[in-house]
Amino acid sequence: MCFRPPTATRTVKCPDCGALNQAVKKNCTKCQADLSVTKINPVNWFTIPVNDLEKAKTFYEAVFGYALAAHDAGTMRMAVFPAQEGIMGTNGSLVQANGYKPAEEGCVVYLAVNDIPKTLAKIEENGGKILQPQMAMGDLGYLAQFRDCEGNRVGLYSPAAITKLNPVNWFMLPVHDLAKAKRFYEKALSYSLTINKMGSLSMNWFPLLPKTAGSSGSLVQAEGYTPSENGCAVYLSVNDIAKALEKVAANGGQILQPQTDLGGCGCIAHFLDCEGNRVGLYAYQAK
Repeated sequence: MCFRPPTATRTVKCPDCGALNQAVKKNCTKCQADLSVTKINPVNWFTIPVNDLEKAKTFYEAVFGYALAAHDAGTMRMAVFPAQEGIMGTNGSLVQANGYKPAEEGCVVYLAVNDIPKTLAKIEENGGKILQPQMAMGDLGYLAQFRDCEGNRVGLYSPAAITKLNPVNWFMLPVHDLAKAKRFYEKALSYSLTINKMGSLSMNWFPLLPKTAGSSGSLVQAEGYTPSENGCAVYLSVNDIAKALEKVAANGGQILQPQTDLGGCGCIAHFLDCEGNRVGLYAYQAK
């Protein structure tokens, strides 16, 4: 996975097979997993599915002031959100393609803004709907949720103090059985999830490295959070997609899209987790 510092001097345990390796080695001596991957947080990318790309692009640009860049990746038409290197959060896109369906259920991505009330007002002005008004989370800041012009449920996040952030600050994968889902992700992707509770939300948090590329998020079990194969998808970073898919299948998941080469951009795949959420995998280089 993605949390192995390339310059460490201690012994490194390979999360793919458990073998112990000297940190100076580039690959695991047992399974050849890459041990020198740049540090990155769990989420590398997100997609928000749409039926009308131009309409959705206009909505997000009007509400958030983003300039979304048009991009075609094979059969996928995309409008890519902006991102800056060296600051927290991650990036992603709107996507119009076969099999990508907007949904109010399923994964929720949280877009970072400085002023949630003003953003919610713009959302309503541009054809969206407020699903959850601004809610305080103590020192962690504020959040809200809305339905966009395509029918996707999307979150807003505002930090307690204004800071530079990339579009996505957080994600939530809804589950019915939190303990079962926690075991699945820990076994299939070798993460160590932290149990947390925030008001009525029972959560298991994925790991987070401060001042590091990518974002983090959580599994969440709460009223109104329903797993779905449709709607937003987050892409979790791995070193070896083929091995990750093997672990997914071995632990009760289902492969929806096998490893797909994106050319110079790396490779992706999709799977259905044990709760019924569609989740993406991303690797910079194919194994």
